[in-house]
Amino acid sequence: FHIGSGSVDAHLVRLSKTAKPEIIYATKVPISFQKDLNLERHFKLMVKALDSALKDIQKNGLPHLNFTGLKNYGIRNAFYILSSPWCVSQTKIIKIKKDKPFEVSSELIENIVGGEEKKFLSDDSAEGSKIIEKKIIEAKLNGYKMAEIYGKKTKDAEFSLFMTSAPEYLLKELKDATRKYFNFRSSHFHSFALSSFSAIRDIYSDKENFIYLDLHGELTDLSIIKDNVFVESVSFPAGKNFFIRHISE
Repeated sequence: FHIGSGSVDAHLVRLSKTAKPEIIYATKVPISFQKDLNLERHFKLMVKALDSALKDIQKNGLPHLNFTGLKNYGIRNAFYILSSPWCVSQTKIIKIKKDKPFEVSSELIENIVGGEEKKFLSDDSAEGSKIIEKKIIEAKLNGYKMAEIYGKKTKDAEFSLFMTSAPEYLLKELKDATRKYFNFRSSHFHSFALSSFSAIRDIYSDKENFIYLDLHGELTDLSIIKDNVFVESVSFPAGKNFFIRHISE
């Protein structure tokens, strides 16, 4: 499910360890337009759109499993990809310098991530929120980018930590809505910002510095990528519906 500010998209996807993901069925339900935007009502309309998408998947999507040989396997996992305003993301650059070499261990990384997580959630705007994403997207040891860091010794370490939080009431409402139709084995929550960045980075592997815009119903998200690191993301309240309101006026 892609939960945006202007629509809810639902997809049936076949995942494989040996092949590319296969989209079996897709549906898109717009979130009802409001002439005067009210955030509380917008949330209710989003849940209503999700319900409609779930009905579509159940009625029209599930029959497609008959053609793929997956009917008897069922749907095991749910992935919720959240756009603004349903989540907040940030990247923190953590630098560690010591006179003597030290080893990068899982305990060291856990302490770093745990400390930054507490700081992130201590923000007033994050009250009642939960961390849904915490991922080191780049690591440098002695100034060199490293894919494998555990067990390595260094005097100078730099980590780019990407984190996303979302309101707990939102996460509960999403799971409650889907539970009416499906009994998922597990549910996973991610940000559209990191998901789209990962895809763009793989497609345009030769581009290390770029800006990308996600213009959707009520908002536009602008993300800055520098040296292949997600540096910053900002949202501003001017999406597709902004123009519709001005034209109607």
